Amino acid sequence: MRFYKLGDVVLESKEILPGARLRFTSVGSLNKARDNAILVLTHFGGSHLDNQHLIGPNKALDPAQYFIVI
Repeated sequence: MRFYKLGDVVLESKEILPGARLRFTSVGSLNKARDNAILVLTHFGGSHLDNQHLIGPNKALDPAQYFIVI
């Protein structure tokens, strides 16, 4: 797991979400053309573990073919 620091995020309500971070993981490799990336979103409160059944050889998201960010 890695984190991307978003900093303070201003919501539509003008409330501030202080020190927001985005947690993500990735599998596979970005190809030379950089056109094989897939972003997989989770449900609110979900994690990458909820999508594991989709990732692997001969599955919808094959890390040998795609760079997958969840």
